[in-house]
Amino acid sequence: MKILPLHPDDTECTHAVRPSGKPRGPNAGCADRRNYAVVCSACGPVGEPHGLHVLAQPEQTKHRASHKAALTPASHCPHLPAGTIKVLAASSLRGPMLTTVFDQFAYRTTYITAQLTTLGIPLTAPAPPPADLNLADSWASSYDVPLDRTSLAWCTAVRMLADHHHTGIDRQVVAADALLRELGARGLAQLHSDLHRGVPIDYRFTRCPYCSGIGEDPTQPTCGELGCPPWHEFDGHEHLCPVCHGDDHQPQWFAEQHMAELEELLADAIEENEERVSLPYRIRRLLRRRTVRT
Repeated sequence: MKILPLHPDDTECTHAVRPSGKPRGPNAGCADRRNYAVVCSACGPVGEPHGLHVLAQPEQTKHRASHKAALTPASHCPHLPAGTIKVLAASSLRGPMLTTVFDQFAYRTTYITAQLTTLGIPLTAPAPPPADLNLADSWASSYDVPLDRTSLAWCTAVRMLADHHHTGIDRQVVAADALLRELGARGLAQLHSDLHRGVPIDYRFTRCPYCSGIGEDPTQPTCGELGCPPWHEFDGHEHLCPVCHGDDHQPQWFAEQHMAELEELLADAIEENEERVSLPYRIRRLLRRRTVRT
């Protein structure tokens, strides 16, 4: 089961494009990447095309689950009580069904905020400490800049830390505060690299933890908030993600492209090596072979 990118005329697109769907090169020969369609090898096209790749993923997951359910009916598990399979299937779902990528961002912040409220952790980093600082308050802060712990960047940071260290988010609150105060949302890229032992992350092959691969700033800031030049207000320019900087997450396409480039480099190296072999060296090697045979 695949998610195929489509041109405006509903033909498959195999060209390299920017996060906006526009061709990367002027001579790419691509009309534009407009929609994404879920295509099943057994059933053909599934549902209607979607405007974004991430919007087609729920349809792909739902259709794949329907095939699994057809292959594994409840009668195959006679040792389980009636209705248990439905309960197990429902308990395996991670959160509600997300129809759009922005629902995913809202669910992420809502989930973390609910945990903070349950644990009794303030949703805003405390202001400057008073003169009679209570040292028993483990959430007290000496920073004079308030920090919103319900922002998407902070929720992403604390979730990345908790998942990597296999701890609750209450153990990573201070680390997330320090990261966001020092570097802001762009610090998520540094954190992502640090969690993988300092290896640089190529977001063409790894999904961005902040924007989930759409390439644009998920908070949808305005030009006034970012301080863009006035002439950019009406030209429809994109506000790229501060973490992945708009890298297009298409690992399969880029892997095929890299393999083709490596094959070309290998062929050029072999050809260049053959050209470097001088004529006298080839004559001596040929005469040596004839002498040995004689």
